[in-house]
Amino acid sequence: RYTATAPAEAPLLSLLEAAKARGFNARTLAARLNVGVTVVAKLNQRLFVAASLPEALVARLSEALDTTAERVRAYLAQPAT
Repeated sequence: RYTATAPAEAPLLSLLEAAKARGFNARTLAARLNVGVTVVAKLNQRLFVAASLPEALVARLSEALDTTAERVRAYLAQPAT
């Protein structure tokens, strides 16, 4: 028997590109997250230890980017760029 499954979401390639696709820039994303633009840049470059980020921040980020927290965590867990 064949069971259809939903296609897997592609991984995030850039937080800023994901934000841009939703019509806002780094400054707007920073305001939505209630952090500075520098923090957004560091998040985008994965310069924070992913496990050290507050769950509330990951939740706000996933909401702003209209994606899952798991997808955001997977992005943040990748090596720094």
